[in-house]
Amino acid sequence: MGWVAALVMVSTGHAQDASDLIRNGDFAQWSGDRPAGWVVRKNKQQLSQATETGHEAAPTALQVELVRDGGSGYGEILQKLKLEPYTRYRLSGDIRSSQNGLGIYQVKTIRSGKEVERLNSDRSSASWKNVAIEFDTAGADEVQVLCRYRQKADNIGQRIWWTNVKLEKLGEGAPPPDPDHLETADPGADQFITPQGAGNRDGSSWDHARSAADGLQAALDAVGPGDTLHIGSGTYRDVSLVLAGGGSGEDGRLTIKGADTGGGLPRFVSDFDKDHPSRSVRVLLKVQPHAGFVTVEGLRLEDYGVAVVLNGPNRGVRITDVAITRSREGVIVNGGAIPHRPESGTRDLVIRDCSFGPYTKRGIRIRGGAHDVLIINCHADAGGREWATERFAMGFTVEGSKMDGVKDHDITYERCTSRNHWDPNGDKYWNADGFVAERRASNITYRDCGAFDNTDGGWDIKAENPKLINCVALRNKRNFRFWSSPESPAVMVNCVGAYAVKSGGTGSASSLWVNSTGAVRAERCTFVGDPTAVDVHWQEGRGSGRATLERCILAATASGRLIAAHDDQAVTLIDCIEYITGSAGRDPRLQNPQAGWEGGDEAFNSTAFPEHGARFPLSP
Repeated sequence: MGWVAALVMVSTGHAQDASDLIRNGDFAQWSGDRPAGWVVRKNKQQLSQATETGHEAAPTALQVELVRDGGSGYGEILQKLKLEPYTRYRLSGDIRSSQNGLGIYQVKTIRSGKEVERLNSDRSSASWKNVAIEFDTAGADEVQVLCRYRQKADNIGQRIWWTNVKLEKLGEGAPPPDPDHLETADPGADQFITPQGAGNRDGSSWDHARSAADGLQAALDAVGPGDTLHIGSGTYRDVSLVLAGGGSGEDGRLTIKGADTGGGLPRFVSDFDKDHPSRSVRVLLKVQPHAGFVTVEGLRLEDYGVAVVLNGPNRGVRITDVAITRSREGVIVNGGAIPHRPESGTRDLVIRDCSFGPYTKRGIRIRGGAHDVLIINCHADAGGREWATERFAMGFTVEGSKMDGVKDHDITYERCTSRNHWDPNGDKYWNADGFVAERRASNITYRDCGAFDNTDGGWDIKAENPKLINCVALRNKRNFRFWSSPESPAVMVNCVGAYAVKSGGTGSASSLWVNSTGAVRAERCTFVGDPTAVDVHWQEGRGSGRATLERCILAATASGRLIAAHDDQAVTLIDCIEYITGSAGRDPRLQNPQAGWEGGDEAFNSTAFPEHGARFPLSP
C-alpha cells in the first residue's frame, strides 16, 4: 500500500535531471494553449503559463484561472507514466492558490488499466509551499500524476499555480506476494437464498432461505471452502458482489450456483444504458486477487455493465452457463502477472456454455498475463448497428500486457461464435472484430469456431503462433486478418472464408488478409465469393507479407479476383485449385455454397476435388 506525506516549506526548485521522470515539470514548454507533455481533462477554466510567479526559484508555472462554474467535479492536468511494480517513488511539487484549499497534487496507481489506489497531497494555500507524496506501486504498472483543482461557482475569479513537479524512484518496495498464495474464505456452510426468503430465513435450506432483502453479499460472506451459495428463481435487482477469498483447492471449491426452483434460473437486473455505457457499469461479481477455486454457474443477467471480473491473479476459476443480455462487457479476465514472475498471472481458467449480447464493448476480455485458459461453447453477439454506441466492439479479445516479459498465452477457444460487431466510424476505417489477439500474446488456438457479420475482421490476430482449425468466417469485411510474424506465423487448417463484405468506411474486403510484416500458412482451406480471395499487404520500407497455401481452393466470382499481392513471392500456392466463375481455372463444383452458411453441412465441400479445400461437417 502507498502512504501520503505532505511537507510544507519554501521550495528551492529543481532542474530536470536523469532521476526525474516527469516531463516539463516546470511548465516552461507549451504547445499552443496547453503545456507540453500534459493532458488536460474535465477542464472548464482558463489555462496559461505564468511568468510572474512570485516564486524565487521558479520563473514559470502552470496557472488555472477559474472563470466559470465547473460543477462539483475537479478539473485536472495530468501525465501518464509506466512505472516498475513493487517499487517506491516520491512525487513532489510546488503549489499556491489565491484562496486556500483550491488545488492539490494527486497520484493514481493503475494496474492492467484499472485504478488501484488514489493518493492526495496537502492542499494549496496563499503562499508557495512544497508538498510530497511517497507511494509503493505494489502490483501497479502505471501511474497518473495529476494537478487537480476545484471549479465550483463560488470559486470563480480565483487562481491556482503549480510548478517544479518531480517524480523520482526511491528504491525497492514491498516484495510481491507468492504467486501460488491463495486467499481462502473463512469456514462457512451452504447458503440458500430466494427473493422473498422462507421459514426462519437463516439460509440453511430452501425451506429456510434467506431473502434478497437480507443481502446476497452477506450470504456469500457466510459461504466457505467446499460450500455453495444456492440462488433460487426470481429477480434480484442492482446486486454487486465481491469475493475476497475463494476455495482451498480442487476438492474445496467455493461455488455460486443459480438454481431453478420453479421460475427458471435467477435473474439479476440493473440499469445499464447503451447510449451512456460508461455511466452504468455495475459488475455482478468481482473476484479479488489470489482468490481461487471458485465456480460460478447458472446465472442470468440483464442490463448490467459486466457479469464477472477476475481481478487477478486467480487460479482454478470455472464460469459455466452464465448469460448476460444488454451490457457493456461479459467477462473481464485480468491476469495480474508481474515481470518478476511472468507465469504468476491468472491460470487454469475455464469459461463454458456462456452467452453475451447485445453489448457495446466486449464479450470476453483477457489481459495481463493470463494463461492456460479454455473457453468452450461460448457465443458473443454485439447486436449490430443498433448497439454500436462505442468504438472497437469485439467479441473475444486477448490483449496481453503493457509490462515487458508478460504475455497472455496458451489460450484455447472451442465451438465459439462471434458476430455483429459494428463500428460507427463514418467515412474512416471501421474497426470491429469477432476474435482478436494482440502482439503480446502467444499460442492461441481456435477450434471449430465461427465469425460472422463483423465490420472488420472475423479474426484479427497479431499473436505469436496462432492456430485456426475447422473455423469458418463469412460476411466480415476481412474474414481472416493476420499480422503474426514469419518467425511465428499463423496456421489455418480446414477453414472456410466466404462472401466477405464491406459494410462501410475505408479498406477493401477479402477472405484472407496478411499484413506487410505478417505471415500465414493455410492447409486445405476454401476461400469463395469475395471481392479478393487472398490479399497480401505491402508497405514502403517494410516490404510484403507472406502467405503459403497448400491444397486450398480459391474461387472468385466473375467480378472478383483471386490474389492481390505486390510481387510473385508474396503468395506461394502448392497444389491449389483456382477458379473464376465463367472465366478461367478448374471449377471445384462446391456443394451449394450459400452466403448464409455458418457451418454444419456440406455446402462448401468440393465434389470435383475432394482432397482439396475444407470439408464439413466434421467426422464425429
